[in-house]
Amino acid sequence: MLWYAEIFLAFLFFLFLFHWGWNKHLPIINWPVFGMLPGLLQNAEDVHNFVTRLLKYYGGTVEFRGPWFTNMNFVVTGDPANIHHVLNRNFSNYEKGPEFREIFEPLGDGIIGSDSDWWRYQRKVLQSMIKSRKFELFLEKVSRGMVEKGLIPILDHVSNLGIEVDLQDIFQRCRPQLVFWLVATHASVEAKILEEIKEQLPANNENQRVFSVDELSKLVYLHAAICESLRLFPSLPFEHLHAVGSDILPSGHSINPNTRLLYSIYSMGRMESIWGKDCLEFKPERWISEEGQIVHVPSHKFLTFNTGPRSCVGKHMTFILMKMAATAVLLNYRVEVVEGHPIMPNISVVLHMKHGLKVRISKRRI
Repeated sequence: MLWYAEIFLAFLFFLFLFHWGWNKHLPIINWPVFGMLPGLLQNAEDVHNFVTRLLKYYGGTVEFRGPWFTNMNFVVTGDPANIHHVLNRNFSNYEKGPEFREIFEPLGDGIIGSDSDWWRYQRKVLQSMIKSRKFELFLEKVSRGMVEKGLIPILDHVSNLGIEVDLQDIFQRCRPQLVFWLVATHASVEAKILEEIKEQLPANNENQRVFSVDELSKLVYLHAAICESLRLFPSLPFEHLHAVGSDILPSGHSINPNTRLLYSIYSMGRMESIWGKDCLEFKPERWISEEGQIVHVPSHKFLTFNTGPRSCVGKHMTFILMKMAATAVLLNYRVEVVEGHPIMPNISVVLHMKHGLKVRISKRRI
């Protein structure tokens, strides 16, 4: 019996060795028995960039094979044509699915995890509420209060003490801290934002001024800088869908019923085929036309706010909050990233920095 086991192990070893020799040039190997799981685990610490490399190598879409008999197979895509097909043209065939609802069960049967008629009803109610003038005024009032009574006093205290602080903790892992990191490490962008604020908004000697929604709408370059930061660091790095029936993607990949499909929003922001050879650069100018207006990019390419029927109803609200926080901070403080501080996205449903964002805050003299 031991002899048979030794023969089997020897055969398995040579099978793996032969398979590795034949496929060692690939960015991920589909091993016998274990599938692609070893490669995924090996790159788990930097999974978002690893998936980006895979998608670039395989032309925008890859079929991930899990271990045998585990039901871990899924399709990953960053192809805008596939995204448009799945989230627009054949929207009814793709739902959040049971796995997604199980993960987000603590949130209840809300709009995030629901499908079909119940989702449509909730979205309709939410849209009618957000579009009302009363809600916009309420949002502006609450946002101003958060900045004036919450954010600014904290930054004042930190700047007076002259200590290092984790900006991610201050913003509780929301998007603005990444805008500040990118702006703080790109002096020319910071200078252009400050110049725009001075030119477009009336001079005011009040310290720590918080601007209104109407005033913020004039800041085109700031809007572009926020778009650019969301392109490189989207709030949700990936989304999950579940196929109801069979389908064929524009890329030619076959989708069977119950197939799990992931689309990587993080990877799409780093695709040369979508954004050009300078896709890894922080370049707000790519969002501004020759006429000085924001360039429209189709939502199935700039997927931060999703696309199709599931597009984010709170997009306008997000920009208001980010602009209000960004102008209040940049106009009143200098943000300096601590030298040598590592910037790396964590593995999580909502994107945030693994090691936070350590900075020094000082009062700006204008």
